[in-house]
Amino acid sequence: MSERGNDLDARFPWDVADVGSPTVFRLPRTGLVALSLLVGGLAAACSHGWDDYDPRLGGATGDAGAGGASATSGATAGSGTTGSASTSGAGGDTAASSTATSSTSSGGGQGGGGVEPVVHCEGLPRLGGTPAIDGELEPGLALETVTPVGWRICQTCAGPLPPGHAMAYAAAWRDDGLYFFVEVTDPDRNPAAAGDELWRGDAVEIYVDHDGAFLSQPGSFDTPGTLQFIVAAPEDDSGSVARGARQRPAGPIGSWSSSDFIVVPTAAGYRAEALVSAADLGLGAWSLQAGDTVGIDLSHDVSLPPGPPESDGNRLGQYFLQIGPPPIDLDDYPFRNEQVFCTPTLLAP
Repeated sequence: MSERGNDLDARFPWDVADVGSPTVFRLPRTGLVALSLLVGGLAAACSHGWDDYDPRLGGATGDAGAGGASATSGATAGSGTTGSASTSGAGGDTAASSTATSSTSSGGGQGGGGVEPVVHCEGLPRLGGTPAIDGELEPGLALETVTPVGWRICQTCAGPLPPGHAMAYAAAWRDDGLYFFVEVTDPDRNPAAAGDELWRGDAVEIYVDHDGAFLSQPGSFDTPGTLQFIVAAPEDDSGSVARGARQRPAGPIGSWSSSDFIVVPTAAGYRAEALVSAADLGLGAWSLQAGDTVGIDLSHDVSLPPGPPESDGNRLGQYFLQIGPPPIDLDDYPFRNEQVFCTPTLLAP
């Protein structure tokens, strides 16, 4: 046997038992462990791609997302970035652990019998009929779990995204607008105080651009056609609420008085359901068809437990569906820059 073969024998001592044809090779426990580690490493490398594999981490780089969540596409920017006032989420917040882009995982589907999961940042299905807007997911749709990215914490707070918080969503299109359903898991449902801006407490932020063509520079949105909608969580379990606000990077532009959104409490948190139409975006008309592109993004404003407010009122911090690539600064967040939105194509029925 060659010197190479002897070296392999020393590290992997094969036990050969002649039991007829074919010959059986038995590995002792040490050999099995070594072989298992080798196969596991190769599997991880293949699943993530060789360029991303880092054997020191036992997996692909970028596996640690905001608040300990998995973010498989993007590296983590650990240093803080201080925001500026007058924008939702920018009120002096710090980016405690921001991730380059969002990685969403299909699953969590609750759309009923055999509905195929959808990666909503790539394509939006067509909604079959007029949505009821009753806090229940429309038939034929499936929820997609969001991997939190861009965790931003208030200046007087500290720490990663607390465990037990999650967001899943579905989105679809109609000829006259976009439908959203967001399921929030949140053990500390504590919305903004009465009279305060809604992002300063538990809330969902929905970002919409009507055509996916971003003409504005960071610090402004296409006007008309792009807006941020904020819907506050229910304060208690007594029933549904519809506290909504509309906002641009320069600040709030008024309440969202549409009858086409609702927020309902659940045992684990709350659900937000909405239909965004032309009037909501300040457009005279908005006609959509298969093959068109739109822009969307989401954020979950995570509240503090009920108690004394901090620098952002009742809000501890926020995370997002998608943000810009590293290095992260204020203009890499959707409340400042529509160019970081997802741009899904509208799918044919």
